Amino acid sequence: MSDTVGLVGLGFIGASIGERLAITGEPPVVFDLVTERIDRAVAHGAVAATSVGDLAGRCDVVLVCVQTDEQCLDVITGGDGVLATARAGSVVGVLSTVSPRTIEELARAAGERGVDLLEVPMAGQGAKSVADASMFVLAGGDDAVRDRLRPTLERFARVIDTGPLGSGSALKLAHNVMVYVSRIGALEAVELARAAGVRDGLVAELTAQTGTLSEQSEVWLGIYEDRRRGHSSPEMDHNMTVASDLFAKDLRHAVAVGAEHGIVLAASAVASHFGDQMYLVREHAP
Repeated sequence: MSDTVGLVGLGFIGASIGERLAITGEPPVVFDLVTERIDRAVAHGAVAATSVGDLAGRCDVVLVCVQTDEQCLDVITGGDGVLATARAGSVVGVLSTVSPRTIEELARAAGERGVDLLEVPMAGQGAKSVADASMFVLAGGDDAVRDRLRPTLERFARVIDTGPLGSGSALKLAHNVMVYVSRIGALEAVELARAAGVRDGLVAELTAQTGTLSEQSEVWLGIYEDRRRGHSSPEMDHNMTVASDLFAKDLRHAVAVGAEHGIVLAASAVASHFGDQMYLVREHAP
């Protein structure tokens, strides 16, 4: 019999994972603090849980897809969290981008309850990559636990075995350093050219042709230019605020991990302060 899969967190990526799980096998059991998100997931074939504890008690595998370290700790170790009701032998997969230290803390707490935990942060192009199963999950932890979780993960992603616990989170932070620092570079290049009178769009055109502009940065520049021209909505403003917060959080984690290993990530440290400007969260376009 296949594992019953639960999914906690139905935000932009989590909702897409829920839909993908619903069409590729046994419907997932889902929970989110926002009732409307649960209703949408149920409309796509998922099964609703009344709380995190209710979900964990019904599932063999629990995937956690929330935004911050604090949310992960609360969802997994809180009073009505996953570990309060999870059965011994069940598996928790942490899809969120958090620090390796948080993963270690969660793994210790899970082990005390006889529950296995695997870090499986994601790298790709958001909901699009989930929909066509081109998302990557960076799986760090015990080989046997990874093998247990692999069939579930492969329903929406490609699995990269990163090594011991903590390595998946470190790889995801390294990935995001490259993404975010590249975006800052793209922003500064565009604004430099604009200030000097270069025709809008020519920087992106040139750097795409020379291979300098990454696909992710090119997509992001399109979003940035739309927002600079005032094309927005309350939903987009909210999404950009969240993106700015995650940008800062991930770069702070990367800088901290670097410091633990004697590495100075100077560009990341500086970039971490410019999320609001990059995503135009406030009225301070360059």
